[in-house]
Amino acid sequence: MNWISMLSTRTKLALLLAVCSLGTATVATTALLGLRTTVNDAQALVQNEVAAVQELGDLRADVGNMRRFEKDMFLNLADETELNRYHEAWVKQVDAGLARLTGLQARLPAEELPTIEQFRSGLAGYRQAVEAIHVGISRGEINDPWRANKLLEPAKTNIRTADDALGSITRNVASRMEATVAQLARTKQWVFLVTLLAASGSIALAIALGLAISRRITKPIEAAAQGMARIAAGDLSTHIVPVGKD
Repeated sequence: MNWISMLSTRTKLALLLAVCSLGTATVATTALLGLRTTVNDAQALVQNEVAAVQELGDLRADVGNMRRFEKDMFLNLADETELNRYHEAWVKQVDAGLARLTGLQARLPAEELPTIEQFRSGLAGYRQAVEAIHVGISRGEINDPWRANKLLEPAKTNIRTADDALGSITRNVASRMEATVAQLARTKQWVFLVTLLAASGSIALAIALGLAISRRITKPIEAAAQGMARIAAGDLSTHIVPVGKD
């Protein structure tokens, strides 16, 4: 580092300050960028996968309510008022489930579309069967709850299809959540390592430069002091060689 000797003392100190400041800025920038990456990934996890899990739970509740209103409708088929009341509640629940499915679809990747359509198709078959039975009850063609339930038996395959689709989506969402959590852990380790390396490098560089500058300042001063001491002792043959511009 002989080039340091060519710098003035003011420039040497300014260089040391600049290196320390740059090192601090590098460490801070590395930490902030890593923090932003981690926060963004965590935010995406909350906004998509966690929300999708909640909506899947709500959708399962919707299906359960559909079945409950369906049973209530069949059990009250002899009471037209109750029959229509439960039928109206059932229709609203089916519509709510389909609306929730549309919202859920927006949170899922494109590869989940076939499974979404599987659920929608199963629900459509179930809806068609229940509506047909309701029409039969309204016309007086079906007046027995057990017969109504037996007529619905073939459509239960559609319900199982919808349940299987929900199960598949739930497992896929859980798998993606696990992958995202693992990625967050790797990102955390990476940020820690890079920040540690940046801090260590900055400190090492600052120490090395500080020692070099210190030597380039103190050694010429010591040499000059020793020369003046010899001159003061009467040794006029002392020759002091100036080094650098400080």
